[in-house]
Amino acid sequence: MDREEILARVLAFLDVLQDEEGETGRSVPDAGYVLDSLAVVQVVTFLEESFGLVLERSDLDFIDTPEGIVDLVLAKRSANG
Repeated sequence: MDREEILARVLAFLDVLQDEEGETGRSVPDAGYVLDSLAVVQVVTFLEESFGLVLERSDLDFIDTPEGIVDLVLAKRSANG
């Protein structure tokens, strides 16, 4: 799966999540998404289940833009072989 495919999946998930969650919480500025703490947990779960990742607390720093999320997915997949 290449960068564009990962980005498309991430954006689709964020769109659904935004529709469910509304406009409260942590901002994802480049795309206009706002994530509260529950939504961040849902993003982590989505990434772990969709891409077979195991995320650490320090990885949460990357969940600030869709592109940052894609970078995280690519880095974790590369590190895991």
